Amino acid sequence: MARGGFTAIKSALAAFLGLAFLAWILQIIGLAGLQRNCYNMGTLGQTTGLATGAESVLSTNLAITGVRGLNRSLECSDVYRYYWFMLAFQLLTLIGLTVTTATGMLAASALSWLAWLTVLTLLHIQGADTFLGIKDVNYVGFDNYVYSRLTAAGWILTAIADLGLIFLLGWRPRKLRAAAGPIKY
Repeated sequence: MARGGFTAIKSALAAFLGLAFLAWILQIIGLAGLQRNCYNMGTLGQTTGLATGAESVLSTNLAITGVRGLNRSLECSDVYRYYWFMLAFQLLTLIGLTVTTATGMLAASALSWLAWLTVLTLLHIQGADTFLGIKDVNYVGFDNYVYSRLTAAGWILTAIADLGLIFLLGWRPRKLRAAAGPIKY
């Protein structure tokens, strides 16, 4: 009976890992689209009614003011680098968790994975808030509106998948909690 419980945990773990990988793909598509459609610093001032030149950089900075998580002092090409770091961090964690599960070493390292996934979940909740805020900025245009919603959906799904993984990694069947020795999946 205990074996059946572990089989169910492994199946659920595989499902949440799959969801996390699919959400990661949504994130990368959306973030790449936002980066590709990055506004031009020299012409943004014209669309907002401000003069071009030095004031256009000011209007660019003012355009993203109020969007939590974006640094308005950076050039457009650098605005999203924090979120690229999150994507790389998530991918490395998912690959490591998958390899650890496949090699049967998950029980020995579950606490470490719980810590990493907790940090990632918080980062993804903050990222979802940022990309939901971008869609409400007037200058973004339709393409960026769609990409920001896609990216926000990816960040939300990843946070949900990470929460599911956290729950599963902390789960121990009731009958085996008091048993001596490590639990092997």
